[in-house]
Amino acid sequence: MKALKITGIVVAVLVAIFLGGAALLPAHCHMERSAEIKASPSEVYAYLMDLSKTAEWSPFVAMEPTAKTTFTGTAGQNGQVWSWEGAKLGVGTNTIVESTPNAFIHQELLFNGKDKAEADFRMVPAGDGTQLTWTFDCDMGYPGGRWM
Repeated sequence: MKALKITGIVVAVLVAIFLGGAALLPAHCHMERSAEIKASPSEVYAYLMDLSKTAEWSPFVAMEPTAKTTFTGTAGQNGQVWSWEGAKLGVGTNTIVESTPNAFIHQELLFNGKDKAEADFRMVPAGDGTQLTWTFDCDMGYPGGRWM
């Protein structure tokens, strides 16, 4: 009986640490990366507005190149959707929802039917190329998502 009581106390303490620790971790995730691309903003924009080209550059795709992917909508237009399904990647979609030619693309992502994220690409002329800045924002779920 004493062992059961000690086990219960240990489990309760671990649960409290897990939940309390999660409350201290950030609720929002923001990532940002920039690179200079040796192509004009119009070339970069056209390339990024065709979601079927994502497999050529995305580290996300490299995690599971055999995942099933589909593309709907028209390349180069708002509303184009890239959907995927895989053992590692799970199920998700990436939708182009807003764009400004040669300058900006806004995408909304949905992971496993519930976790939402947003990604933006900003293109600015830089010398003989383009300064491309990618941002990614999402809310972290409580408590498990915050630990990730």
